[in-house]
Amino acid sequence: MIGAGNNDRWLPIGVVTFALTSALVNPVEILADAPYLTGVIEDDDSQKIEMPSLPFTWMRQVAWLAPEGSFVDVGDVVVRVDPGSLIEEEERLEASYEEQLVASELQRAESQLAIIDAEMALEGARTTRELAWLDAQIPATAATQLNHDRAQLALENAENALRLAEETLANARRKFDELAPVLDLRVETAEAWWSRVKTSLSELAIRAARPGVVIYAENEFSGVKVFAGETLQPGDLIVTIATRGQLQFVFWVHDADINQMRKGQKLAVIADALPDRVVEAEVDWVANYATDRETWSQGGYFKVVAKPLSNLPENFVPGMAVSAEIF
Repeated sequence: MIGAGNNDRWLPIGVVTFALTSALVNPVEILADAPYLTGVIEDDDSQKIEMPSLPFTWMRQVAWLAPEGSFVDVGDVVVRVDPGSLIEEEERLEASYEEQLVASELQRAESQLAIIDAEMALEGARTTRELAWLDAQIPATAATQLNHDRAQLALENAENALRLAEETLANARRKFDELAPVLDLRVETAEAWWSRVKTSLSELAIRAARPGVVIYAENEFSGVKVFAGETLQPGDLIVTIATRGQLQFVFWVHDADINQMRKGQKLAVIADALPDRVVEAEVDWVANYATDRETWSQGGYFKVVAKPLSNLPENFVPGMAVSAEIF
């Protein structure tokens, strides 16, 4: 017999065959050369809680987990992720947002003040030009030639000043129109970063979206369960909230035996804790690649999923260790 996993069981084929067939209501013939499979019961419709993607640090530490096997209700905290530097970053970004808001308002006010100054200067230039125009209308015969020439020059200067005032106002308004979206973008960017970190802080406490039993995830590469204190990358599975909604069996098959596995095969499955109950299942999926299991024997292991052919007994629950053979 071939065992796999943390609880390798090296039993003679006759012993295992007798245990499985005698426990079946209608005993079946176990294939003599079939591999001995070990695995667990899992809920295919369970809530899977993964490490969230948070800013500033790629990997995060699991700070706390609800006890494995405990029942949780909707809204209960199941996982707490260590905040790392997020709290300090949230405070820094809040201050940065407020500073940017004040700076933007100051620049906006300065730009608006420049427009007001330009408008007042334009009104003064118009008044000066009107007075100069009136003086320039006095004919040379009614005054000295020198005064007439001076009035004409004053009118020309007033008209130049008026054109300059109009250009200054136009430039001030254009600069304000160009500056406004830049200031808005700066404020929006600062606020977005702050909001993102605030949202990330709220994601540190991950809650159950459905009632069920807490089951710690298993690292597929090491075979070791995830516990508080471990550092994971975004997307790594932390825990599942399982029910009895869609139970299935998950086995890990050594690469030396995978050629004997195929979809549609019938399995006789027995729970380690309930050796007197055996159920029939059918192989539903076989992985096309192997993964290393660091704490198991050498070689790669393929994931195999089997579906029960009838409703499982009530005492078959997610997380329970099982074994099986092909028949």
